[in-house]
Amino acid sequence: DELERLRDPDLPAAIILLSDGHSNEGIPVPEILDLVPRRAEDLDAVVCSAGFATTEEQVDADLLEGLADETDGQYLFVAAGNELPSFFVACRQGLLGSVLETTTALASATPVPAAVVQVPEQTCSLEAVVSFVDLAPTVRLVDPDGSEAEAETQESGNVMLLRVADPVAGNWTAEVSSDEGDLLYSIVLSVEE
Repeated sequence: DELERLRDPDLPAAIILLSDGHSNEGIPVPEILDLVPRRAEDLDAVVCSAGFATTEEQVDADLLEGLADETDGQYLFVAAGNELPSFFVACRQGLLGSVLETTTALASATPVPAAVVQVPEQTCSLEAVVSFVDLAPTVRLVDPDGSEAEAETQESGNVMLLRVADPVAGNWTAEVSSDEGDLLYSIVLSVEE
């Protein structure tokens, strides 16, 4: 109801659901899975859901993943909260294009592939959004020929955006490293066709 009342129809819309997914009040799960996606579609909105618990078995992943899948949103299990920056980034990138890969890992001194993604023909841009806790890791986007691509880079707070305009089709690799020792980071790779 709030989204319907407040949303700007010219902007993408998302519902962020942070829950264990257990429906212990109100309507039962089958009705939620029937009603919410239809209502979200009417509002041209996606549902991005994060399942919070100590273990993934403690969340109703069928409900949370179902809501995300049925609305073209994102789902992520969250145990500690470190994963939330990449979840929010993946949700945002999903509104703007197609998310190809989401990874959370430790960067070390040796550059290692964080992800390899297939960029389709006629892609306007390839974006890598990196979130980190303290220091930014070094990120290289490597094109299908093995060359480092020239990427427009923006950094604000604990988030860095690398954008390659008109990338060639094929397998692209995101390499991540850190001269400062092990650094926790999350990376979301997406394309806009």
